[in-house]
Amino acid sequence: MRARAIGTTLTSMLVVLLIFPAVASAAGSVQVGVFQNNPPTYTAIPGATVGLYEHTTMVGWDQVDEEVSGITGYTPSMSAPDNGDGDYAIRVWKPGFITWDSYPTTYRIPPYTGVNPKMNVDPLRTERIWGNDRYTTAVKIARERFTSPANPTLWLGVDTVVIASGEDRAAADPLAAAGLCGVYDAPLFLVRPSGVPGEVMKAVEEIFKTRSSTRVILVGGPLSVPDAIFNQLNSMAPDPLMKDRIISTGDRYDLAAAIALRMRNKLGDPWFALVANGSDPAKFFDALALSPVSAEMRYPILLVRATSVPAATKNALAAIGNPAVVIGGGPLTVSDGVMAQLASVQPSTERWWGSDRYKTAIAIADKAQTKGWLDDECVAVAAKLPDALAGGSMMGQTGGALLLTRGDALTGATGDWLAAHKGAVKKCYVFGGPLSITDAVKNNINSKLQ
Repeated sequence: MRARAIGTTLTSMLVVLLIFPAVASAAGSVQVGVFQNNPPTYTAIPGATVGLYEHTTMVGWDQVDEEVSGITGYTPSMSAPDNGDGDYAIRVWKPGFITWDSYPTTYRIPPYTGVNPKMNVDPLRTERIWGNDRYTTAVKIARERFTSPANPTLWLGVDTVVIASGEDRAAADPLAAAGLCGVYDAPLFLVRPSGVPGEVMKAVEEIFKTRSSTRVILVGGPLSVPDAIFNQLNSMAPDPLMKDRIISTGDRYDLAAAIALRMRNKLGDPWFALVANGSDPAKFFDALALSPVSAEMRYPILLVRATSVPAATKNALAAIGNPAVVIGGGPLTVSDGVMAQLASVQPSTERWWGSDRYKTAIAIADKAQTKGWLDDECVAVAAKLPDALAGGSMMGQTGGALLLTRGDALTGATGDWLAAHKGAVKKCYVFGGPLSITDAVKNNINSKLQ
């Protein structure tokens, strides 16, 4: 079982009290209790699960060796074997509550004197992530993935950052970069051509402080991400940064192809390639829905026009071994003629789609879960593309799907999907502020998951 970093929204303060016996025992008894601050008495939460995990590496929360011990329901004690010295963490979760993860603490089981990590349980399982603009929102999304509530300025295991343009004209760039973030287990930050936004500078500076060397991958050419951006970041780094530009001498199709080749050079030929419309910004939502798959499975996103396959995309598919193809979107987004062109080279070509962007996102989520590429422990909902440009890679890194809704009313099909999966979903994110997705819609999302 993978332990993933899940954020918290605070409404009531609880404490998980673990007491390890001073004398080692064969069973490795671990005392577990949940206490409210006022009054300070034990409170059981039926149906909750306590898990104790050993971390073999600090490269993010995904790097978990094994679940040492788990027990259904809060009880006064549970048993854990003596696995020796290591980095351990505690996870507490329950459907309908915000999942909580402790920060990894080095100790031996047993003996140990005891730890008292604070736990916050919220009967709302839906959390909004947003900032004043798309740049700040992307930073907050990255913090949710790579930092801990116990230490929100410590970026766990991050030695690479991916930088892409946040301009509307270049929106295809960060979408195609989702797989790159998965390959390097890296956060995605957005910048303006005129400079690095303050919140991005702050986050990157925090990353630099914990690393003697950091790789900065610039996605796109100098018109999208000028060299001055790298120079600005380099000027405040304690050590010289490693500059790595995935440059496109052509257009967005060439850039997506260059990213696919980089991914292939790092990991070898992929089993699948993901294809979406790259010519019409109104149809970029299909690529957005595919981006969690790209980040999780390290499958590249390649772009096509509605009625033709650019040469860069054809050449990239050949260069990465002509993998099986998944097309995101219906025939009005990627025509049957384009599908036929792709299928003539790779017969294992299929289309994942619905009658609109909302149902297409659902189809992608369902198909990806059927293949075991994503799960439904965690899900996110977005209404506007700028709010979720960095959200696709974050959801892929946590193994969850990204759904779509209208901002002023919960889309019926999306609400039905959430209700059907409420027993499995442990956390739901809403990307964007109240102007993108109203509080009423957020509350409706939450009600569907109860």
